[in-house]
This record gives sequence, C-alpha cells and structure tokens, in this order.
Amino acid sequence: MFDIGLSEIMIIAIVALVVLGPERLPKAARLAGFWVRKARAQWYTVKSELESEMADEELKNSLKESMADLQQTLTAHQESLQHEMQALDADLLAENEAKPGVDAKTAADTSTDNNPENTPRP
Repeated sequence: MFDIGLSEIMIIAIVALVVLGPERLPKAARLAGFWVRKARAQWYTVKSELESEMADEELKNSLKESMADLQQTLTAHQESLQHEMQALDADLLAENEAKPGVDAKTAADTSTDNNPENTPRP
C-alpha cells in the first residue's frame, strides 16, 4: 500500500525530534501508535464484515440455484407420475371394457373410486 522504507522512517523520526523536542516526542509516539492501532482495528472490522456479506450472498445464490434445480426435478417427477397415472387409467378402462356387462361409465367410476381424494368422507 504505502512504500515507506527505513530511510523515510529515520527522516520522519529526526524531524519529529527536532519539532516536538525530547519531552513531547514519547507522548506523541504513543498517541500516533494508538491511532494507528485504532485505524487498523476499524479496517479489520470493515474487512471482516465485507467478507461475511460476500459469503452470505454466495450462500444465498447457492440456495437459489439448489431450489431451482429441486423445483425442476420435482416438476419432472410430477409429470412422470401424471403420465403413469394416465397410462394406468387407460389400462383400467381397457380392462373394464373387455369385461362383459360393464359399460364405459361404470369403468370410469371404478377407476376414480380407487383414488382416496374422490371418496366421500363421513
């Protein structure tokens, strides 16, 4: 970030010693150290919050993708089950039509009677 070498630090220390004097220099150094530590702590706090937000956003995107995949899978299974149910209904109708004395309406009623959703509740 800042390219400060040993020679620049020595020049700053000599200028500070000349300007502040030997009595006030230790107090000024402690104060400067305090503010540098405080600035670093604030920077690390902001950095960790940003990383946390980015991780949360990545997790949210991952969950959205998983939910979309799950929804597509469920839709495919639902369509497959509906096709199988239609095939079973067609087989039942064909089987009932093959029996003598059973008309198509009775066969259709028989195929829907096996569905628990169509049975009346007491």
